[in-house]
Amino acid sequence: MKKHILLRFLGLFVLYISVLLLIGSIQFAEKGFFTRQAGGILVTGYYRSQDYPNQYTLAGRVNVAFGGIEFSLNDKEEGFALVKAKGTKERVLPESMTVTDETVTFAIPGGTRLDFAVTHVREKPELMISAVLGAGVLRIELPYKPLKNAKLQDLADGQLMILFEGMKYRFNRMLTNAEHRALIFQPQAGSIAYQIVPENEAPVFNPQEFIIPAAYDKQTYDKAVARWVEQNFSLWGKNIASTNNEDMVVAYLGEAVKRGNYISAVSSVPASFLNGSRRTYESCVFLDKLTEQGLRSLVTAERDTANRLTEIVSNQSLDFLKEPHIFEYFAVRGNQTLFNQAADLLKTMKTDAVSTDYIIGILEGYADWNQYQRVLEQTNLSENPFEAYIAQVYLIIAQGLHKTPDGERVLVFFTDATDLEFNLRLGNGLTAYADNAGNPDWAAIGRSLILSALSLADDTGTISTTLLRSKDGTIQESPEALRFSSARLYRLLNTGENQPRAEYISPSQDGIWAWTAATELSITEDAAVLDIGVRFPVGETHYMLIRGTAQPKKLQLYDMDYRTAPNFEQYNSSGWFYSSAEQTLMIKMRHRSEFEHIRIFK
Repeated sequence: MKKHILLRFLGLFVLYISVLLLIGSIQFAEKGFFTRQAGGILVTGYYRSQDYPNQYTLAGRVNVAFGGIEFSLNDKEEGFALVKAKGTKERVLPESMTVTDETVTFAIPGGTRLDFAVTHVREKPELMISAVLGAGVLRIELPYKPLKNAKLQDLADGQLMILFEGMKYRFNRMLTNAEHRALIFQPQAGSIAYQIVPENEAPVFNPQEFIIPAAYDKQTYDKAVARWVEQNFSLWGKNIASTNNEDMVVAYLGEAVKRGNYISAVSSVPASFLNGSRRTYESCVFLDKLTEQGLRSLVTAERDTANRLTEIVSNQSLDFLKEPHIFEYFAVRGNQTLFNQAADLLKTMKTDAVSTDYIIGILEGYADWNQYQRVLEQTNLSENPFEAYIAQVYLIIAQGLHKTPDGERVLVFFTDATDLEFNLRLGNGLTAYADNAGNPDWAAIGRSLILSALSLADDTGTISTTLLRSKDGTIQESPEALRFSSARLYRLLNTGENQPRAEYISPSQDGIWAWTAATELSITEDAAVLDIGVRFPVGETHYMLIRGTAQPKKLQLYDMDYRTAPNFEQYNSSGWFYSSAEQTLMIKMRHRSEFEHIRIFK
């Protein structure tokens, strides 16, 4: 009896093991490791089922290798990611894969797709990578790394060279994040090509070759700029009594505020300029006439600029990027409509649309976007849209950089002629971006462009607007070009904290801003009072235009009520007047203390 029970138990055990083996064999017949090739692409990973000869349902991570580099689609912490609203990252694995002779397409959860395709350029294989983003996806991060037998060489921010089996490879554009190497795909950004570098191509770009000695570090650079300002401030002082140049007047007076000789500087401005017709709102912050010339010229300039920008944006043109600090302009003035429309246009711009005309606007726009977070809260773009185009900007600049044979100057030439003002603005924008991005080589190139532009002023303080490049690499001034003063360069450099500028005013209401040369403004506001704190040297007088504010119920200076007066500028004291037609408050403030307060009661 016991023997039969034992045999029955053994029989059941064998049957149980057989069933398990059968289930396991079925499972592993349908799920396993695979290796597939498509052209020069090698794909490895795990699949759940092979639905058709070239279609797989995937069951895990997948790696794609080509030309000595590997792209990883895994859901690890540093792996493949879909970036959604507010920067949240969703780690995902591809659902399925389709393979043809020279293409591999991955379907990603949520409607995203990633394509790898081999094309042939000059009989050389080239890998094109493109993406279609699903709903709610702002960008894709695709990690990459070199294979063990490949060597990766960094050339500059976002640029690299891969040496593999005797060939040199590179990306035609590269977008990486600071944490790990990853290709970045954004809407309308276009494909990324991974290609062989032709043997006869120009030498690899080395950014350090375009850095002049005085620009290597910030401290040396600051000293060089300070020497230039000192030299030209003395020159402006010698010429101010006979000048009719508003740039020189503004540069000289703004610098004089910092140096403590503002009263004597103001008194040296000639009557011919004070009473002349060339004055605008630019110099009125120092020299009065707000109601006569200041407000009138400001209103005209603002209207013309607004009309021009509205037409550009309405025509769906990217030419708004040609304007200086365009997003700062929109944000300070509270022009939310144009801000959003221009931001939406950026989403449609493809990388190959980035031209030399737009590179300064992109660099300036990147910094302005980060600064004006208040406006961003009301837009559909939480992330900086300019980031997608920085790599292309670097590539364009690298193609135009030129260092003189003596090594003393670096300028950008896209033809045999270049614009000096363009180079200075480019240096400013490049330095600001590269410092923010932590790229010391490109920041030093930006400083080199600035110092090179400043060094070209002659003994009279004037500079040719156009420079020519000779066949031997030397630089000459164009004899037919216009000239402008070194004061113009100073103002473009924006090195003075007391230079006239537009300042955002009201935290609670868009469209209130000030035209001022005050050293600093601080704003506090409640339901009843807008309090503007102003810093300026004790005993000195400055003027302000505050745009977009309603008629004050009352206004206080020095904690006292001040009555409005149309002829307030004629008095030897502070005062104010309000233009209802232009919704502009005009204020004259003589400082009894370094910080004074203008309190506007609503």
